[in-house]
Amino acid sequence: MFNFIRKTVIILILISINLGVIIAKPPKPGPNFVWVPKYKTPIGIVIPAHWKHKGKKKVSKKKYKKHYKTYHPRGFKVGR
Repeated sequence: MFNFIRKTVIILILISINLGVIIAKPPKPGPNFVWVPKYKTPIGIVIPAHWKHKGKKKVSKKKYKKHYKTYHPRGFKVGR
């Protein structure tokens, strides 16, 4: 009986230690991301591990409508 209790206590201690150490990595957000491990800045701030974008930047091309103002033969402004 004493051996069973001792084994159970040892197993519970090992499980609790391992649960504190194991941290899951969040899913990868896209193809151009890299995993950056935890690091410390020169002034001592600890930055946790995270995904960082290291690919081509997405450039959204906005289509602007060009408004040319022309003058009507009678002198009124007419938008094109």
